[in-house]
Amino acid sequence: MSLAPHIADAEPLARFVVEDNKFRPSDNSVKHNAFLPANDLATSVFRTDGLSGEQLSELGREQVATPRGKTLYGWGQCVAKDVRDSELDVVAAPTSHLRHANIVGWSKEKSEQKLQAQARL
Repeated sequence: MSLAPHIADAEPLARFVVEDNKFRPSDNSVKHNAFLPANDLATSVFRTDGLSGEQLSELGREQVATPRGKTLYGWGQCVAKDVRDSELDVVAAPTSHLRHANIVGWSKEKSEQKLQAQARL
């Protein structure tokens, strides 16, 4: 399988959640803070086009939860256009896995990052 190097606006993305403070158990929704960037100002996501829920769960466990010794609580989903509408971008980053990508273009200011994440993600 190969993926296009450019991520199309309609392409679905998933952010896997392995911290219990980043989702709401009452309705199983993901909080905006799950999408906030790491110290390198990138947010790790996975390209999920064509994957079933079971395959998504397996990908999240294998690539995110298990290597960190954590539990996979679920994942937040969006499409690349949602990211771009937040004045961010998503770029393929297949170094760790073919489906890996990063959300980039984050402000250096934490308050601005929160607004960017809340806007669409």
